[in-house]
Amino acid sequence: MAALRSTGLPIRSFDVFTEGYTHRRGPGGYCRFPIGEITEALSGGSTADLNRLATTFQPCKKLCLSLAHHVIKSSFHQPRHIVFPHSDETARDHTRSLCDLLNLCPTLEELHLVWEYDSVNEQTTGVLEELYFFSRVAESCQFPRLEKCTLHNLRMTEATLLTFFRQLNGW
Repeated sequence: MAALRSTGLPIRSFDVFTEGYTHRRGPGGYCRFPIGEITEALSGGSTADLNRLATTFQPCKKLCLSLAHHVIKSSFHQPRHIVFPHSDETARDHTRSLCDLLNLCPTLEELHLVWEYDSVNEQTTGVLEELYFFSRVAESCQFPRLEKCTLHNLRMTEATLLTFFRQLNGW
């Protein structure tokens, strides 16, 4: 994301680990993009950097993201370590940043979102905010040209799904 922000090269299709929208197991676990990385990418630059990022994603027609909590793999012999949001506000920042990224794509025709789950024993409000990120997407993102959408392994309520569908092309 930082490289994209600094170049301003136009992106027509952006696929991060969804590989055909099915779960692909890589070394050390499933491939996924930590949702907190989006916040770091969007908040780490100047106004000029963010303008370049907006220019980069403006022509994007297809966006595919496999998301998860932040996972750190310590070593081959040690189990991976999952980092949950430190606070409810941090989790809200993560979900808002995802929406900011999606809103940078006004010409989006295809959206594919996947959530990769890990065993979560700790159900804090911050963890739930990230797990139910699609609620914020349905409320704050507009996709006037969306023709194809895949939502895989996402947690949401029926009301959230109806809200999302209603804002699509005046459904």
